[in-house]
Amino acid sequence: MTVKFFSQFIDATGCREFELIAPESIEKLIEILITQFGEPMRQVLLSPAGDTIHEDAFLLVNGRHLRALNGFATQLVESDIVSVLQITEAG
Repeated sequence: MTVKFFSQFIDATGCREFELIAPESIEKLIEILITQFGEPMRQVLLSPAGDTIHEDAFLLVNGRHLRALNGFATQLVESDIVSVLQITEAG
């Protein structure tokens, strides 16, 4: 499967894409990403409590937001593309 990073997540990871064998769920993917990329990833991806996605971040699985799926329990398969983005606002 492919994970695509955008904006601050490129800074946290040092890459735009990351290929891996699909874990069973988004929850497991998050664990892998934090293990692979360390504290910088944890800080931008998870809330300070570590139990939700950071308020400035969102994840899409094949273009669909986690809220439209099953949140952390969303199941993943090899053909999935997960996009990790920063919420950006303009005034």
